This record gives sequence, C-alpha cells and structure tokens, in this order.
Amino acid sequence: MSLSGKTVFITAAAQGIGRAMAAPNLITLRGT
Repeated sequence: MSLSGKTVFITAAAQGIGRAMAAPNLITLRGT
C-alpha cells in the first residue's frame, strides 16, 4: 500500500470514529 493510500485510509477511519463518537453525544444533547 502506498503512503498516500495509507493516509487516506487513516483519515477516513478517523472521520468514521469521530462520527461514531459524536452521534451519541448529539442524541444525548437533544434528549436533555
């Protein structure tokens, strides 16, 4: 795998993790 390919994959994974962690927080804020 090329270096640029790894960077894109890591960036996409980080964004996915960020969204997964942000979703429950948004639901909690709305539910309050």
